Amino acid sequence: MNENENEVVMSQGREYKPKGESYVQDPFAGSQAKQDKESGTKSEVTSASSSEADTENRAQVISGNTIMRRPLIFVGVAVFVVVVLITVIVVGSSSAKRKKAEEEQHALELLEEEETYVYRYSSDEIRDLRLAGYTGDEIEMYEADEWDVQGLVKSAEAARKAMYEEEILPYFNSASDEFKLLWRDTWVGQDDFDLGDGDTFDYFEETVNVDYTKLEPKGHQLFIKYYLVNDSNACFMTVTPERYLELEESGNIVLRIKYAKTSDGAKVIISATEVIP
Repeated sequence: MNENENEVVMSQGREYKPKGESYVQDPFAGSQAKQDKESGTKSEVTSASSSEADTENRAQVISGNTIMRRPLIFVGVAVFVVVVLITVIVVGSSSAKRKKAEEEQHALELLEEEETYVYRYSSDEIRDLRLAGYTGDEIEMYEADEWDVQGLVKSAEAARKAMYEEEILPYFNSASDEFKLLWRDTWVGQDDFDLGDGDTFDYFEETVNVDYTKLEPKGHQLFIKYYLVNDSNACFMTVTPERYLELEESGNIVLRIKYAKTSDGAKVIISATEVIP
């Protein structure tokens, strides 16, 4: 069998006919196809238009939603800012109040310390002041006035040095008037003597005529200096203020003396009393 004979020929605008029959042109086929083509074109146009409309509608909806959300965003931001500001104000106010309370408490503590504080010298400071020559009354007075201990010690040292140089050091200079006075009118310039073992002392009493010299009033007593016969060592006797004023600066006086003798013959004057005729 020939393949061409069995071939079924399909053609637009033709009606299928079995073998041996002729094809008949369908008068409506072309028209129908044209209508279908036009209908398809219209459908495509309508579909495109509908698609454009949907796109526009969606854009409008999105735009509307965006416009509607903007005020909400602004409101949310404003509320957040207000909350933050309120928080800052509250926290700042609370911090300021707390700081003020702490400052007031600190001031109160300082006031209480000032009210209960009493200035006192330590035991070491009191010892230093004692060594510097201050008395107990002076230390209490300086402590009450809150004087600086180191300043007081330095002041005492300076005063002691000045006194030593002005009043004491000259006595170590044998050429100075101070040394001559000390040597001449006090027991310092007299000879040393030995009391021995103290087992044998002989006591005597006698009346003697002696030369005397009045000494300058010093300290708490009034003295005259006198010499025993044939003795270079001076002796000293106190007198009353009235008798001191009556006596000449130097002269002769009668005394009743009591004395003891050591084993080597040294005299130790026990008492001396003026014999007034």
